[in-house]
Amino acid sequence: MSSLLFFQSLFGADASTGLPNEPWRYQSAVANALVERRNLVLTAPTGAGKTLAVLAPFLAYRKEIGARRLIYCLPMKTLAQGIHAEAVRVAALAGLPADKVTLQTGDSQGDPFFIVGDIIVCTYDQFLSGLLCGSYSLSKSQQNINAAAAAGNLVVFDEFHLMETGRAFLAAVTCLKLFRDCCRSVWMTATATAPLTQHLIEELEAVSITLGPEEMLKVERERFIQRKDVAISAAEVLAEPNSRTLAVVNTVRRSQELFEEVRALSAAHGIPSENIVLLHSRFFSRDKEAKRAQLYRLLGKGTAATSPVIVIATQVVEAGLDISAERLLTDLCPMNALVQRAGRCARFAGQSGTITVYRGPEFNALPYEETTVNRTWETLEGAQKLSHAKAAEWTDLVHQETDRATLAASTSHPGTCRKAIVDGIMKTRQGGVGDLIRAGSQTIEVFILRDPTGVRPATREAINVTRRQFYGLLSKHPGAGYNYDPEATGLWSPLVSLADAYFVAVPPAIARYTALAGLMLGQAGEEESPEAVAPPERFPFTYKREGWAAHTELVERRGAELAGSELAAEGLMGAQMAAVAKALRTACLLHDLGKLQTNWQDWALRYERSREPGYQDVEPLAHTESQNGVDRLLAREIRGKPPHSAASAAYAAQLLDNLEDNQWLAVIVSVVAHHGGWFSSLGPPVDRLEPRALAALKKLGFSRSVTKPTAAAVNEVGQEAEGLIDSLEKFWPIVSVVTRFLRLADQKATKEAGQVE
Repeated sequence: MSSLLFFQSLFGADASTGLPNEPWRYQSAVANALVERRNLVLTAPTGAGKTLAVLAPFLAYRKEIGARRLIYCLPMKTLAQGIHAEAVRVAALAGLPADKVTLQTGDSQGDPFFIVGDIIVCTYDQFLSGLLCGSYSLSKSQQNINAAAAAGNLVVFDEFHLMETGRAFLAAVTCLKLFRDCCRSVWMTATATAPLTQHLIEELEAVSITLGPEEMLKVERERFIQRKDVAISAAEVLAEPNSRTLAVVNTVRRSQELFEEVRALSAAHGIPSENIVLLHSRFFSRDKEAKRAQLYRLLGKGTAATSPVIVIATQVVEAGLDISAERLLTDLCPMNALVQRAGRCARFAGQSGTITVYRGPEFNALPYEETTVNRTWETLEGAQKLSHAKAAEWTDLVHQETDRATLAASTSHPGTCRKAIVDGIMKTRQGGVGDLIRAGSQTIEVFILRDPTGVRPATREAINVTRRQFYGLLSKHPGAGYNYDPEATGLWSPLVSLADAYFVAVPPAIARYTALAGLMLGQAGEEESPEAVAPPERFPFTYKREGWAAHTELVERRGAELAGSELAAEGLMGAQMAAVAKALRTACLLHDLGKLQTNWQDWALRYERSREPGYQDVEPLAHTESQNGVDRLLAREIRGKPPHSAASAAYAAQLLDNLEDNQWLAVIVSVVAHHGGWFSSLGPPVDRLEPRALAALKKLGFSRSVTKPTAAAVNEVGQEAEGLIDSLEKFWPIVSVVTRFLRLADQKATKEAGQVE
């Protein structure tokens, strides 16, 4: 089958005729632009098939596009879960196994290094924090591994208008611009304003694709919108008890209260309890999946309206759910969010519906900005038909001046992002990158545990809660919670402050959970956090003794394999492939050169003889034996183990005369950063290399002798590297790619040898 026929086949067949569905004109235009390796801004109304518009061309034309992976980013975990299910379905049509479609969110750690899946569905927080060298899902020492996760790939930002303009949106544009020659991106939206679209066109040389008039007619629906100056109540929800009703409120607590009120009155209206559903962000994954399946049974495409349905929800329904109701009742919210919510009303062909926007006398704009919601309310004055053209007009009217002003006032944000990237790849970061993505680094992971002693967060499910929402619980129940510090002892300690808390445990006595209503803070319950699905094994927690030469050669082989499989010659990295391959090979060969220092080998010998008195010093070591906790304790007791990464870079600098500036920088940065450090972590002065080092280097092809660098020479290397980093946009792709693949090759080789590093 030709690529074209295969592409067309992914759009399915007409149920009545059995004939293949023709892709829409805009969907074919997206495919053509991707084959031409262009960045895109796709503006299409809700329900127009934007998800398939990128999945299908990637699966059919991956070689022509030149992308190794499709990374599909969404603003919320619940949306990511829905798109992941759709991606698995479409990928199966293309013969792609389900395990090659991975999900990476705070809850689902299916692909923390963005290396397993051919299609990776994730939240933009996960992806952007990696690009900014502050990955939310990796330890501090691993922060730089995902700095080049975009390289060689196709990246999709779906519903990008939901990003904070002055934070996540600008961070995404800044990061993708650094990879402009070796990454392609698609930015999809139904409601982005003209300033945001124009910014993408200018910064990323993106082309804009929209639906033509005939296509717009296909997605036009009969929707009538009105506003009502009262709060959403159970009486309002049940006013038309025989309809299919979706009520969307702005906070989880209010959704839970409204759900209970409706359930209490539903029997009198003859509504089956199984047809009343609550959906928000505070459910464990098993219940989220069950509710998503229930929603599709009740409100999905092709479902018969034989009985009344009531769904109470929060913002989680704004995107990524292909469901449709006859009535939409919604709290007042910003216009762009309102248009997204409207996309769940009369979504399918032949349907019509009504949308009522509520603002009661005690209305609170949170979590939104008050001026924006007030402007939305004023714009809605007078009931009228809501067409897609009207929705676009209203969205610009409410949001474009704010977006334009935010972009104009945020000129320093790209520079702040670049500084964060440099700090993250070369230094031990003092603080995260959350404020570059969302205001206030708002969320924490909450576990419900009677006694967290000995429980590692990775083994239990958590629920995301904003810090603002958690403060009240902490003040009412001081001393009831526990904080987990993965970088220190790995123990839970009494929760005193949320300032540096990311994993928090609270007992069921103050955190009630039910499958119907989800997490209710401040109420007493019984259920604890369930066992989490085990994440993919990253490393065995043991070491085997390994010679320096054997480890170095294995890392070099695994680096070559990674380069060959990840950055194919005809792909987006093709133009830089030769330079990357040469720098990566050099970095792999020299990354542990600092372990050939006399003081490092002396420490290794003292450790091995303390562990095994008869140990014979046969060859320089790269790793010492460590099989259990006793060995690890002994290693800490044997004092004097020097750091080696910065020393490796200082010695390597004497062997790089044959490299171009970008390759030189890639080797120096990747070697010094392969444990997350920089020259500031050098500690004791660089020691001389031990006598066997010259022979070891010659075996690897380095015949030139090296001498112990002075402190001034070490500083000069560091200053030269940091000076070159000032030209970040010029050098970043190769620097980040080599750093990423050196670390992955080192880990792969270490795991293969039965060790962990």
